[in-house]
Amino acid sequence: MTREEAIEELLYMKHIFIAESDADKALDMAIEALEPKTKWILCTDQLPKIRYDVLITVWFHGTRQTKLGYRQQGEWMFWHEGNLESYLDKENKVIAWMPLPEPYKGG
Repeated sequence: MTREEAIEELLYMKHIFIAESDADKALDMAIEALEPKTKWILCTDQLPKIRYDVLITVWFHGTRQTKLGYRQQGEWMFWHEGNLESYLDKENKVIAWMPLPEPYKGG
């Protein structure tokens, strides 16, 4: 069973239990624990704030790659092989983005 299938099954089970019951609360906690903390957002749906570091999926030189990038004055900037790049066109473009994950909080 995939994570998505488990979430779907738990959401279905929520309809069986009375709202605000302990079982309903337990299901909410389980669903929250299974859901990814960050999700990819299509650029056609929403763009990140200007000068805000994000992970990007970029179609670059014929391959789909994940990079660290940000938007600046209407164009994307991203790191590629140690260089800050901005070369994007119809064939090289950012497809999706997501916020950076929370930093590690361990010792």
